[in-house]
Amino acid sequence: MNPETTPTIKDNDRFILKSTLRLIGIAYAGSLIAITVFPPIITGIRFLAAIAELQGNPLAAAEFPDLIGGYQP
Repeated sequence: MNPETTPTIKDNDRFILKSTLRLIGIAYAGSLIAITVFPPIITGIRFLAAIAELQGNPLAAAEFPDLIGGYQP
């Protein structure tokens, strides 16, 4: 092959490729963190609201109306 006609990756293209792959990796890692961290937090908030409701404190349970099915005191 002729070295003058073989395609080469220039430094700028290499930088763009590395940056793009890095951003994709960060987005993927962020999505994994969100999938594993947020559901237990929401479940914990629902649990605390249900306990507050069972203890007869509707105002405390009403602080999380969307999480416990639209509870209204």
